[in-house]
Amino acid sequence: MAKKFDMNKMMRGKSLSDAADNIENMTEETAESLEDLLAEPRKDKVTKAVVAIRRDALLPDADKKTLIDALRAQFSGLFNLKNCPDDYESLKHESIFLSELTQVSFLLLGQRLMKIRDNELYRIDGYDDFKTFVTEEVKIARSTAYNYIDLVSVFGVQTFGRANAPDPSKLIPLLPLLKSKNENIPVDKIKSQFVKEAQNHSARDIKEKAQELKVKYGLAKEPEEVDRLERAFNSLVSALPDKLTASDKKKIRKYIDHLNSLLGNK
Repeated sequence: MAKKFDMNKMMRGKSLSDAADNIENMTEETAESLEDLLAEPRKDKVTKAVVAIRRDALLPDADKKTLIDALRAQFSGLFNLKNCPDDYESLKHESIFLSELTQVSFLLLGQRLMKIRDNELYRIDGYDDFKTFVTEEVKIARSTAYNYIDLVSVFGVQTFGRANAPDPSKLIPLLPLLKSKNENIPVDKIKSQFVKEAQNHSARDIKEKAQELKVKYGLAKEPEEVDRLERAFNSLVSALPDKLTASDKKKIRKYIDHLNSLLGNK
């Protein structure tokens, strides 16, 4: 049922009020969820409102985006590293809601995605692997999702939960180094050093230092030594899903046959 949004009830939500000002109609479910959120702002009510907006048949996509962006701007502060839910539906909808935020919100997203991945909760929606879940549901690059998860698991939520926390994006180049099984790498020392340096060094400086350490510990070659075929092969391997379908296997056999023909084996 269509319902005009009652602007008299928007006094506590000025920014959301502004966003809804030019929206003529929405379903009763959407209007009531927004009014309920404004009357008592709570994290679970934000999620409920976002779900209602997304499935509102009366709202054009542009209006949905306008409302959800307003919700992010006004109520993202209700989400923090201490109130991560445990149930799949809440984790999924919060991950989607947080996926367009920046900085610490990326880490909130990573925390929730990590729970979905580690507990294989994506299977509830019928997905065979986490990679497909991220692509289909959260709609961000898989590499981005794994970076957020690794930032949380490698550096810990306490690193980013303080007032002088470093910019998480600066620490991403260090992840391969800190996740390595090489026992000669002083992981704790490197983490401590770069958490401090990330506060007053540029992202470029951090990236260059991280590359030097990767070369030092045998995790990377000097730039001129990196072989283009190796890069292509690694790119192919990283693109493969966790579980191969019959179609995937057929394509791989075709690639192998082609490579064998180039080598003169056929």
